[in-house]
Parts: sequence; C-alpha cells; structure tokens
Amino acid sequence: MTSNSSEYPDLRRLINSNGLLKNQSTHYLFRMAVNLCLLVPALVVLASTENSLVLLLDAAYWAFVFTQTAFIVHDAGHYQIFSVHWKNEFTGIIHANLLLGFSYARWVKTHNLHHGHPNCLAVDPDTDFSVLAFTETQARAKRGLARWITRYQAFLFFPLLTMEAINLALTGDYTNYSENGRPCQSSW
Repeated sequence: MTSNSSEYPDLRRLINSNGLLKNQSTHYLFRMAVNLCLLVPALVVLASTENSLVLLLDAAYWAFVFTQTAFIVHDAGHYQIFSVHWKNEFTGIIHANLLLGFSYARWVKTHNLHHGHPNCLAVDPDTDFSVLAFTETQARAKRGLARWITRYQAFLFFPLLTMEAINLALTGDYTNYSENGRPCQSSW
C-alpha cells in the first residue's frame, strides 16, 4: 500500500465490511470464564500445601493465568470486547485493579501515549526504563547494575519481563509524559 492517505477510507470500509473489527463479546466472555476456572485450582493449591516445590510450580501456573488476565485488560483498554465503552472500562478495572493489582486508568493512559507516539523518546512511556536502553545515549547514561543489565538486555529481556507486574504495581504516575508537542526523537 502506498502512503496515499485517500486509500485508508477504502481499506477501513473493506475491513469493516468483512467484520474484522467487530466486537467479539462471546469469545471474550468465554475467555474470562476459562480464566476464572483456571484461577480456582491455583487458589486451592496455594491454600492447601506448604511444599516449596509445589508452590513454585503453582507460582508458574499463576503467571500463566495472570498473563491471560492481562490480555483481557489490554483488549478492554482498546474497547475490543464490548461495543459499549463503559462495559470495557468495567471489565478492565475488575481485571487490572482487582485481579492483577495495578491501575487500569494509569495503564490505559500510558498505553495510549505509547500507541500515539510509538518509540518517540520524549513522549512514549514504553521507552523510559531504568534498566533498558533504546539509544546509545540512554545506554551511556546508565550506571552500576542498570548499566550491566543494559549491556546484556537482549538476553535479559524475558527474565526482566517477568517482573513487569511488580513494576506496574510500584511505579508512580507517568505525569512527565504528555502530548504537549515536544519533538519526537525516534529510537529507531
């Protein structure tokens, strides 16, 4: 597809006419029910054993269930689940705030900033990490353990990702990010 912006409306009509952007409420309700059913055995194991190995395996299982729950949060934030916005908001709040322990409102705000300006260092909150670098300048500014992690970030990315839930629960609001016209310095 060329960069001709007049082609976008035609593409959008084609996508809509084929139902590709239609909300799939039944699918998501099924997924939420499955997630709830997956949560029950995790709770039973947690409450019924003190065996460290079993608890370690249960923790891995919880990680899987919570990841599935986070996908629901993501899709609710994009209004993909229901055609009525408040139902998506309610679903997102229940799944993020209640089940996963982080602020749905804050996540939507930062995620929308990310989608509005992907990889713009001045605006995209997903390019500002204490232990990751997206440019040589960011990498050189790191000190101590953060600098070592940055040096090996390609290998450490997935282990670090396992701690993102803790990061979401502990970090403050991203008030330093706004769409105030600051120039975008692309990290690519």
